Amino acid sequence: MRLTLMSYTIAITSYLNTRPLLYHRPLPGCKILALPPAMTVNALLNGDIDAGIVPVAGLHLLANRTQLLGPYGITSQGRVLSVALFSKLPFEAFNQRHGVLLSPESMTSNQLLFLLFGARAGAEKPPKVVTAAPAEGELVIGDNALLRYYQGRDNFITDLPEKWQELTGQAFVFARWVIRKNAPHALKQRLLDWLAEFKDNETGLRLQTAEQERLNFRPLGEAQILDYLKRIHCFIGAPEQQSQALFLDCVKRLPAGQTLSASNPPLLLQAS
Repeated sequence: MRLTLMSYTIAITSYLNTRPLLYHRPLPGCKILALPPAMTVNALLNGDIDAGIVPVAGLHLLANRTQLLGPYGITSQGRVLSVALFSKLPFEAFNQRHGVLLSPESMTSNQLLFLLFGARAGAEKPPKVVTAAPAEGELVIGDNALLRYYQGRDNFITDLPEKWQELTGQAFVFARWVIRKNAPHALKQRLLDWLAEFKDNETGLRLQTAEQERLNFRPLGEAQILDYLKRIHCFIGAPEQQSQALFLDCVKRLPAGQTLSASNPPLLLQAS
């Protein structure tokens, strides 16, 4: 079965972390759409896209309509630089008297933040979520977080995947590739082949991206962009799948509407 030119829409993130995909070979019959992570779930539910990278925290909303597209997604081992809490006080000092701003572009990272707050040994209740400044902390993701990290103007920067690794010893999985269940088999196979080739050429594509994008990410230099891209991986192997399952298990076992606290610690403490 042939795919009609530009007949399918594939979503990637609107951040540098998936920019190397744009330097990969063209994907015949498809157009690439860049979206913030939180928007891809609704885009799939509304039928606006056919496949794409979806936050793991939103996978359950798509269970009836999509399936995983191979062992591919977005993962990092330890410090990633682009998912962080920027704050006026140390991470361990936050309690219910403090406020945090969450990221409107995130699903997974917002939940990860409160899992990590709840996992603090002997911690008080987690901070409250506020929708406007002033706040003692702000969760920022993507390119804005990366640039702010290097600006160095914040008193404290807590890298969330690094915290996750400290607690669990595991990488963190942010997102997975999915495709509509009713998508043509030819489209699924074409995407699988494309992603497999990307994985094999990831090192060179990172280099090309750093060279081509340096002017777009000033004041970051080419070396800093490349260092960042090396922290991002597309292959979700068995260890990463275990970490993803642990994270989702922690989230789904929470009573509806209940936030994590020292009196209600996440299960990851039992696994670490």
